[in-house]
Amino acid sequence: MNARWILAPALGLTLAVCAGCGGQPLAPKLPIHSPTAPDHIVLAGVPLAFTTHLWRDFMPFSPPDGRPLAAVFEVRSTDGSPLPSGLTITGAGVYYQGESWVTTPEQVVTNDPSLAEAVSRGGPKWGPGVAVDVVVAVSLGGHQRTLMGARDQLIGATY
Repeated sequence: MNARWILAPALGLTLAVCAGCGGQPLAPKLPIHSPTAPDHIVLAGVPLAFTTHLWRDFMPFSPPDGRPLAAVFEVRSTDGSPLPSGLTITGAGVYYQGESWVTTPEQVVTNDPSLAEAVSRGGPKWGPGVAVDVVVAVSLGGHQRTLMGARDQLIGATY
């Protein structure tokens, strides 16, 4: 087999970087950009809602052009009942004017059984004050994957 056919895909993965992310490699590309992903779903009989908080830090100790985008992703049961067992946020994508930041968020441990929370840092330097679309992949024990989305989410700032 020709070595070019083996090395080309590996090189393509190595070179995949997010425009505006300071050259940081993207998380494994997840096919999660879905303009129709709902912000409310029922999963394993539990009604769920998705919300997100996005911001850039411009505090005095930050670089002059601010820190990269940070995001908190929350999936909560709308009736206060515990989340389905094993529910995690396994991937996220933030989309702005044809560009994307795809990330594998870090799970946040909470004491609230009705809440799953995850965070990603080191995104692009979009905004603040611009609207983006956000989609997350929610998984039950790594088996069932469902998409949830929130459109027109404003990127805030801390000063």
